[in-house]
Amino acid sequence: MPETLITLTPEQAATLVAQTDATDLKHDARSHVRRVTDAQGNPWVVKTFLHARWKQRFTQKIGQHPAQLEARWHANLQKANVPVVPIAAQGFDHSGAGWIITPWMGESLHNTLAQGHADTPAQRHRLTRAVGTLTGRLLSQKLFNRDHKASNIVIDPHSGELRLIDAGGCRSAKGRPLLLSALPMLSNLNNALSTAATRHPRPHQARPSRADRLRFLRSVYAAWPTPPDGLQHLLRHDAFDTPS
Repeated sequence: MPETLITLTPEQAATLVAQTDATDLKHDARSHVRRVTDAQGNPWVVKTFLHARWKQRFTQKIGQHPAQLEARWHANLQKANVPVVPIAAQGFDHSGAGWIITPWMGESLHNTLAQGHADTPAQRHRLTRAVGTLTGRLLSQKLFNRDHKASNIVIDPHSGELRLIDAGGCRSAKGRPLLLSALPMLSNLNNALSTAATRHPRPHQARPSRADRLRFLRSVYAAWPTPPDGLQHLLRHDAFDTPS
C-alpha cells in the first residue's frame, strides 16, 4: 500500500528550514542535507539545493527544478506502491533556492553496511532479499532509477522495511528493453555496495558475496507477477533462500 501522506503547514516547514541546530548528513556542490528536530522531538530531514540561483529560478518557472522533480517522483512511486520516504513539504526561499522536507525514516543502507550492522548471515540474507525485492518492484513497474545506490535506500529502524529516498532520478522506462534499465541500476548498486564495504573495519568480509548476489537476483526475479522474457530459466535453488 502507498505510504500515508505526511504534510507540514507552511509555518512548520519554514521553522524546520531555518533551524541551525542540525546534524549534517551530506554537503556537496549540489545539495546540503541536514537532520533536524521539531518541538515535539520528531526527526526530519531538510534538503536544500545549492545550484546557481539563476538556474534554480529558471528551472522552477518551467517546472523542472530538482526539488519539483523529486516531489513529483516520490508521489508517483507512492501511487505505484513502491516503498519511498514521503515528502512532507517542498518550496523555495527568498533567494530562489529550492528545498524539500521528509520525515527521517532510518539509516541509509550505505551507513548500515559501513558500520558493521549487517555482518551476521541472517542480516545479510534479509537485506539482500529486501534490496532485490525493492529493485525488482521498480523494474516491474517499468521504472528506471539512475541514482539506484546504497546511500539512497534507508532502513526503517522499527519494521526493517527498505524505502527509497532522493527519487528525482527515476524515469519511465516503458518501451525500453528490460536490460537497458536493469544493467545500469545493478551496476550502480553493486559499485555503491563495494564502496560502502571499503569503509567497514573488515572490507573483505563486508563485500557482497556470490551467495548475496544470487539471493539478490532471485528476489529481483520474484518481484514480477510473471517472469519477463529471458528470465524464465534464472537459477532457483533453496540454498540461496536460507542464511549462509
